[in-house]
Amino acid sequence: ALSLKNSKVPLLIAVDQEGGKVIRIKTSPSLPSARTLALTDDEALVQDAGYVTGQLLSLLGFNMNLAPVVDISNASYTDFLGNRSFGHQKEIVNKMSTAFSKGLIDAGILPTAKHFPGQGGVQTDSHLATPYKQITLTELLFHDLAPYKEMQNNRIPFAIMASHISYPLIDETKLPATYSPLLLQNVLRTGIGFDGII
Repeated sequence: ALSLKNSKVPLLIAVDQEGGKVIRIKTSPSLPSARTLALTDDEALVQDAGYVTGQLLSLLGFNMNLAPVVDISNASYTDFLGNRSFGHQKEIVNKMSTAFSKGLIDAGILPTAKHFPGQGGVQTDSHLATPYKQITLTELLFHDLAPYKEMQNNRIPFAIMASHISYPLIDETKLPATYSPLLLQNVLRTGIGFDGII
């Protein structure tokens, strides 16, 4: 009530409820991982999974989910994300992350696409150390940013969680994306025109 009175917007009350190994609210049965959902190749099922997740969160007073993971994993080796990613093919990640987000929106929950600009292929746990991802801006725009652009093209309202990962071939300061004006302003805001919550 205070938030609405003073800012005209409600408080955002968020939780990590991805499915698989990242579930803060335990259920039985639990929601499968993103990779498991993607293996069904059934967008309607994935949207339903997002909707059921959203219903649970809404019932408990949340209005924002820190999911889905839209990182595109690397098929060549196991990365830190594991089965939290919908896969290593950007087309699959695009459609499944969009479907899951639509389900959340249908339940009144704001999705959060993460981890901008792309954590796929990173083996270091960014909670413990700063990983360095050696990709160019061209590679980033063509590959890692595809799911963000797909969600934007589908006019899905969503927030973005930035990653604690450095992209030295793009930002020579080696600042993690979380603190990089070049990545957050130049690439995200100006480059792909994202004007939502970061």
